[in-house]
Amino acid sequence: MKRYFLDSSAIVKLYVVEPGSQTVRDLFRNSAQVSTRDRVLVCDLALPETVSALQQIARGPSAARKGLSVSALRRTLPRVQADFNGAIPIHMNAVSECMREAVPIIERQQLRPGDALHVASALLVQQNIPAEDELTFVSADQKHCDAARREGLRVLALPGA
Repeated sequence: MKRYFLDSSAIVKLYVVEPGSQTVRDLFRNSAQVSTRDRVLVCDLALPETVSALQQIARGPSAARKGLSVSALRRTLPRVQADFNGAIPIHMNAVSECMREAVPIIERQQLRPGDALHVASALLVQQNIPAEDELTFVSADQKHCDAARREGLRVLALPGA
């Protein structure tokens, strides 16, 4: 089975219109058709990071172009909460499970703690899935993609915003 681990930069693309949005939507649509919550995985840190990123987009100069005005944000945030609470097929790993594993990733890759936690969480998932399953780390952050690749993860690099 193909599995996808999405960081926050990838999840944001579910809620805005920008390059890579359709790819992320397709991952979720295909996951729903397979009807397994273990096909798309995230670290629970992605929820507050996604909300924060959407707020920044709504306040920025490209909000209208990305379909996320302040009024659209008010409608989107409850959807984000619902999605993370089970409205879409997604499995969340607890960030607390990979705190210790993130430290050496920070040291090796010079990542910010949150980014290292996403990579550590994906590595933990990879260790715990059947050998015949394929895990792909999905991100729109090139530095994050490069670090995940160096840590041994297969990567799908989405276009940045």
